[in-house]
Amino acid sequence: GQPLPDIPDDSLAPRIAKFAEFEQLAAALCRFGVEVAVAGEQLAGAPPMLVEHLGGLASLTSSSGRQLVPELVTQLGHWSARLKAGAGHLEALRRLAETCREKASVARAAIVDRAGAWKPKAEADAEAEALKQRFGQTYSLEEKKVRLQKRHSMNEQFKKHTEEATHALDDALAQQATVAPVMFAELCRYVAEVFGGAQGLAGEFARLAKAFGSCRALPP
Repeated sequence: GQPLPDIPDDSLAPRIAKFAEFEQLAAALCRFGVEVAVAGEQLAGAPPMLVEHLGGLASLTSSSGRQLVPELVTQLGHWSARLKAGAGHLEALRRLAETCREKASVARAAIVDRAGAWKPKAEADAEAEALKQRFGQTYSLEEKKVRLQKRHSMNEQFKKHTEEATHALDDALAQQATVAPVMFAELCRYVAEVFGGAQGLAGEFARLAKAFGSCRALPP
């Protein structure tokens, strides 16, 4: 998202900075969930697509090679199933990240509205402070009244926006403390689901590679 606006000497600056970091993390995790899910679907679909054409291998290899084809089909099926197994964890991760982004969008809007209310407040403060100058322009009682009322109004507006932003930030940061560990847990579960036992699957493919490598191709 766009950088959050700054306010000079802002008391909320530390919380806003912490919020901005979590906002970026939630966005990154959401993109991760979507992009890895798409890649996983494509990879999981590749073995079945290959299996459809393995029958043609019979005309290209010896009888020993043909006998290995069913084993290859089985292992390709295991590969596809393993990639599909982690899809639920990616979806859970994406939903959690999207929930965080929705909460973050509320906080972001409140921060932006508060920053928008700061400039007229600062201008009204400066105009009111000018009334205290001993030298320079003189002001009528009506002008003084208008400036003081404007300062009060702008300060009240800024105070209201500060309270709203503080509440929204507290909500977003509280969610960070509770939801972030759950998101990381789903990420770890996905990796464990997809790669758990991968060494055994890799061993089977290595064995088949060696077996196919020793097969003789039929002469053209």
